[in-house]
Amino acid sequence: MTGSGDAIALWAKPNGPIGPERTIEASYRPAATGVWQAPVTLSPSGIFEESPSIAFDSRGDAIAVWTCGGPDAQDATVEVDTLPAGAQAWQAPVKLMTNSFSAEVPGEPTVAVGPRNEAVVAWRVRNEANQSPVALDEAVTSMPPGRWRRTASIVRLNERERADGAQLGPPGIAVNARGEAIVIWDGSAGRGHPGGLQAVVGWPNRGRWQQSTTIATATATTPSPSSPCSPQNPSLVAFDGRSDAVALWSQQCAAPVAVEWSAASRRWRQPVDLSKLTGNNPDALDAALTPQGKIAAVWIEANSSEAKAIGPPTYQATLGTKVRAGVFSFVR
Repeated sequence: MTGSGDAIALWAKPNGPIGPERTIEASYRPAATGVWQAPVTLSPSGIFEESPSIAFDSRGDAIAVWTCGGPDAQDATVEVDTLPAGAQAWQAPVKLMTNSFSAEVPGEPTVAVGPRNEAVVAWRVRNEANQSPVALDEAVTSMPPGRWRRTASIVRLNERERADGAQLGPPGIAVNARGEAIVIWDGSAGRGHPGGLQAVVGWPNRGRWQQSTTIATATATTPSPSSPCSPQNPSLVAFDGRSDAVALWSQQCAAPVAVEWSAASRRWRQPVDLSKLTGNNPDALDAALTPQGKIAAVWIEANSSEAKAIGPPTYQATLGTKVRAGVFSFVR
């Protein structure tokens, strides 16, 4: 949603009751009328058209990304389209990556636009043969979009890490007023590593990224402490007006957590639980961060008693206020 209240909904529509074919559609709701317009098709019908994501710049230009595929994985692409502010029609989609018979298949893109109207798209790359993760890649442009540029990979696993079973989950991304970006994902370095929420800070326009780090460790399951919880949702990250950031993450058997990044110290602080409950399968985590550093987070949580009986799910929410660096006061 824009600052003036205009909104766009973006989704992947099945092209029938069965089968994998889907089409990317969008609907626009001007704030002036409050009425949703008829959906428009952004992509032709394809087998792997999914994972749509959308963001706005400060002028109200909208940018949408999704994965598009043909009759087999060798046709997989990441595509991006733009609706300029005040325009009546979307522009023609642009392909950011296509595997074109290579061994690497792109997917699960996400988009963020910074205060300086720099747009960054990040996506996961897998090996076509066994679907194991290979890298997280990116492309950048200025808004309104000019020419998209693919720069260096955000993260690329080496041969040893891939042999050890290292994981790269779908990315979350945010861009601040300095042109810096934070990318987060659920992952691990492979055998012998606990895994958890990982993050990297970088400068997308320069193609420079620092060393990634684990900012929240996966919770061990019961009765198998050596087996960590599974991630439950795509990870979320956002900057406030001071360029401090907060990352949100949830696991299948633990409370959702928030982790703060300090622009002053350039360090991640200790994770903070968002819920008093644990082991209750949080799902559908979503959140917003204001320029003043306030957090609003919502999720669904299943009621349970000592992980024995699971009752009907309940909707949970928390409002957080940043008291000082590294300290949040949450109202649950």
